[in-house]
Amino acid sequence: ERTLTLTGRTIRVDTRMANAGTRPIPFQWYPHPFWPVNPTGECCRFSGPVTLPGNPGYELLPDGFLRTKAAPPAGGWFVWMGTTADRPVEILQRHPLLGLVAAWTDFAPAKLPVWGNARTFSFEPYLERVVNPDTETRWSISYAL
Repeated sequence: ERTLTLTGRTIRVDTRMANAGTRPIPFQWYPHPFWPVNPTGECCRFSGPVTLPGNPGYELLPDGFLRTKAAPPAGGWFVWMGTTADRPVEILQRHPLLGLVAAWTDFAPAKLPVWGNARTFSFEPYLERVVNPDTETRWSISYAL
């Protein structure tokens, strides 16, 4: 079950998954927002600790923002960032018209990939859980524009 709520300029996406079966259901979920590429190449900054493995597409700036360092190939740049976050994460996304857009989860990301091409960029905080029989799980992500 998914519910979208708009309050002022904040969009909240609440999700509930119930297991009515007899076996556990392992699953992964992640948002895949498409943000316009910022002319400076700056993409986003995460509130939790992150690391960036060597790669040809992105670099971490001293202020913590991730920046595109080279034009992406046709398939774009995809990188698994390292994270040891043990709490929900807040992401500040650079936007060419709005300046900054804030996003936040109510879960600690198990994985944290980023992806971008010549037109769009996406951060993807992964949720990984197991839903046991006769139980449910809930999670949310919010975006403030």
